[in-house]
Amino acid sequence: MEIFEKELSQMTDSKAKEFTKQCLEKLPEYFFEVPASTTGKSRPEFSLGEGGLVRHTPMVGSKGQW
Repeated sequence: MEIFEKELSQMTDSKAKEFTKQCLEKLPEYFFEVPASTTGKSRPEFSLGEGGLVRHTPMVGSKGQW
């Protein structure tokens, strides 16, 4: 949960925030370990390698700003 603390703190809808927390708590362990792309062709460089998916996920909701 700490990884997404910045994003959670910016949420103003309490129901959406609680739902998001519940979803994050159900993520499988591999979510925090795998890259966002196994080929490296479709994702930015920062989201490749170990932990790439967890680094990439907050960017999806931030208006596409890499």
